[in-house]
Amino acid sequence: MIATINSRTAVLVELLRGPGTLVELVSRIEARSQRQALLSSNWAYSMMKELVDGGFVSADTAPARGRRRPGAPANTYTLTPKGRQLAREQQRGLCAFFSMPEAE
Repeated sequence: MIATINSRTAVLVELLRGPGTLVELVSRIEARSQRQALLSSNWAYSMMKELVDGGFVSADTAPARGRRRPGAPANTYTLTPKGRQLAREQQRGLCAFFSMPEAE
């Protein structure tokens, strides 16, 4: 499989490192990329809905942590087996790409 370098891939690969709310995932991606990858929260919510609807990610609702008002629901996202397989394929493709020798 050919890996596409986009925000969806970044989220899937980040979920290999562990579950999280969308805010947590976006923060982790931004930190890991040294703020070179910045995700729009509006786009990220619709993308997560597509991943959930496609069976790649599950969303568990729990009381929010952090700065949101107490008791407000927040989804914690976790890869499904199908999503884990896709994320690993994407990760392998990215690793192969970035370990390529420099083009002349």
